[in-house]
Amino acid sequence: MELLTLYKKTHRKTGLKYLGYTSQDPFRYNGSGKYWCRHLKMHGYELDTEILLQTSDKTKIKDMGQYYSNLWNIVESKEWANLKIESGDGGAMGLISRKKVSEKMKGRPKSKEWREHHSKIMTGKKHSPESKINHSNAMSGQNNGMYGKPHTKEAKEKMSSAGKANKGKTYEEIHGLEKAKELKKIRSEHFKKLAQQRKNDFCV
Repeated sequence: MELLTLYKKTHRKTGLKYLGYTSQDPFRYNGSGKYWCRHLKMHGYELDTEILLQTSDKTKIKDMGQYYSNLWNIVESKEWANLKIESGDGGAMGLISRKKVSEKMKGRPKSKEWREHHSKIMTGKKHSPESKINHSNAMSGQNNGMYGKPHTKEAKEKMSSAGKANKGKTYEEIHGLEKAKELKKIRSEHFKKLAQQRKNDFCV
């Protein structure tokens, strides 16, 4: 029978931990959790590995996996990358797991590596007309998170301060050359549509 290993991985750079099991060499095997693998891809593969149990009995792996899962509260804790209790089985990341990814990421500051990686993969990407329409529909009316919510006094003061700080500056000075070019194009298209609409209304 094959030897199974229950292990704990700790990322040397970020401190994030992962509980898993494998029939492969536990020191070479990095783990297969969705959130964990994304983290490794982003931050590298420098890991410390602790062996918790080695056995050919899968029932023992399952029992001890559940024991450590509950002991360390791996699903709820942001110190762990696990999205479900380690019970010796796999499975695709469903809606609940995706929700837990979101919950684990809330309030967690984005690292410099994450910002650089995200900027790199988004550079040059443009939204299709369909995605722009979908986004517009999703953000309009009651779908908008700010619908019916007045701005607080603090928010109004911040917006006012930002407006005063940018007063007299060009688009390029505020947003940079590329962003300014994009914003000017959007603004131009917007006013062209308004002009055409007024012309049609006048003709009617």
